[in-house]
Amino acid sequence: MSVSLFGTKKDRSEVFIRETKERNHVSDRIYLFALTNQGLPFDARNRITTMPVNTEIKAKVHDMNALRALAQDLATCPMEVILQEDVFFKVPHGRLKLRIFSDKSAELIQYERPDTAKSKQSHYQIYPISNPQEFRLLMAKSLGETVVVKKRRELYLVGQTRIHLDEVEGLGNFMELEVVLTKDQDATYGQRIAQDLMKKLSINEEDLESCAYADLLITMLES
Repeated sequence: MSVSLFGTKKDRSEVFIRETKERNHVSDRIYLFALTNQGLPFDARNRITTMPVNTEIKAKVHDMNALRALAQDLATCPMEVILQEDVFFKVPHGRLKLRIFSDKSAELIQYERPDTAKSKQSHYQIYPISNPQEFRLLMAKSLGETVVVKKRRELYLVGQTRIHLDEVEGLGNFMELEVVLTKDQDATYGQRIAQDLMKKLSINEEDLESCAYADLLITMLES
């Protein structure tokens, strides 16, 4: 379904939401959340969606079964398993990755966030890709690849927060919290939610991880 360049922002948003509902993918629910709850803009010509600002925390996991039980108790929706392959490209600013899912759908994700162990803000742009393997070859030839991160992710939704339990190939087990902030919520609000969930999930400060999976893999491969 093509999106007309004409009409009001509301008209274009309604068309995009209808398209989103037709696709059966976890990330589409995030697009839908951004549009319906925050009214964020998107470019109708190329369907780039500006994502909400996230407050994020990552931590190493020592007992996945115990953490899984705690996450299940907190979750407000059934858990979903997502298999992801993230291909990172060389870029001068921020990070750029092609995320390929097990159903062969894919997204190009550009994001910026600081490398700190404490809660941090992350800004995203996401572009759906229909031919990921051909696109990967094109991007690799143009920019060059840096690393590939493969993981099995369990997604638990708790209110406006996504809990990720990740089994990362070559690295081990990790937990991520992503608090999706609305336009009237600041970073302090997101930090309070993240800190509260850390306590409920028994996440210790010493287990917090500042580096991205890509950086951890590169460091391991170079050592």
